Amino acid sequence: MTITFAESLLSAEDEATLSRSIEAGLLARHALEGARRPPGASDEELRALRLRGEAAFRRLVAANLRLVVMVTGPVARRTGLDHDELLQEGALGLLEAARRYDHTRGARFATFALPWIRMRVGQQALTRCGWVELPAGRARRWVRVQATWDTLSASLGRRPSTDEVARETGLPVGQVRELVQYRPPRGLGHDEMFVGHATAGPEAAAVSQLALARLLRALPRQERAILARLYGLAPHPVCSYAEVAAELGISESTVRRRERAALARLRELAAGADLAA
Repeated sequence: MTITFAESLLSAEDEATLSRSIEAGLLARHALEGARRPPGASDEELRALRLRGEAAFRRLVAANLRLVVMVTGPVARRTGLDHDELLQEGALGLLEAARRYDHTRGARFATFALPWIRMRVGQQALTRCGWVELPAGRARRWVRVQATWDTLSASLGRRPSTDEVARETGLPVGQVRELVQYRPPRGLGHDEMFVGHATAGPEAAAVSQLALARLLRALPRQERAILARLYGLAPHPVCSYAEVAAELGISESTVRRRERAALARLRELAAGADLAA
């Protein structure tokens, strides 16, 4: 499967505009299907809104397909699973995220969508590789809980409660609590697994995020800005080298050189602080 990136990256304003169009299109579709319709709205106007919403949905998805590739590429290399199968699963996660996205909560779409993509890809890897020592159904629920925890953390700007995760997943609170606390074995080849922060659990994820923030603060400002944009660290979306270069007013070769320097510095800092993941 070949994925092309015909759509350019979206700004926060673009995402908000598309989200509003998608919502209006859904309301128009429901009205056309017999639900209560807005006073004075004609069928022609409602059909136009529906079509505009469908086009906005397609654009939101197309502009973020690079997220699917970003998640599935490393997983395919680490596990040996078929990349096309992983791309299909990741695309399903992206579609689900696009259906659920609410720009009014303040999170950028990439931040919101990545846990959903990782959840679908992670479930496929769990099924095929069996690296979590749980029955298949319970392992899938574990990935779902961890991904939901990540999604809520991004949208709420804080750690979600067990009750909030349970409401979002539809699972019993007691089961969610057990799944949140579960720690899978870390075998060779599955270290630093890819399902968001799932392998370490929510508490360790929060520690890792704090550790990363401390390490990033030790970098020169420009190196920190480059990494944040290249790797989609909140609040920035994932950007290409060309986009980072244009935004920061430097050349692409400078971006690449300073990225390498920043990563080397981070590895040294992490090793020195005994915080390497």
